[in-house]
Amino acid sequence: LLKDKEVSNRQLEDDLTNCRKELQITSERLRQIEQDQHAQVTQSESTTNYLERRIHELDKTIRELTYEKQQIMVKYDRELTDLRDTYENQVDL
Repeated sequence: LLKDKEVSNRQLEDDLTNCRKELQITSERLRQIEQDQHAQVTQSESTTNYLERRIHELDKTIRELTYEKQQIMVKYDRELTDLRDTYENQVDL
């Protein structure tokens, strides 16, 4: 009976040791998963921030180019008007 008890105790100790090892491995995996998730979130936030900045920069560039285009159109419209006036004056003479 004593021998059976010792065998059972050894088996329980072995099981406990194995469970502790599995728990440690599982804890390490969980920690790694959490680190990976944090890295992904950080990367995602970083990418989102970059894209938002880039969109803002592109919007600004579009506004600037639209303004430049309007200025050029006004300039050429004035020049065309001046040329028409000059032509009409020449024809009248």
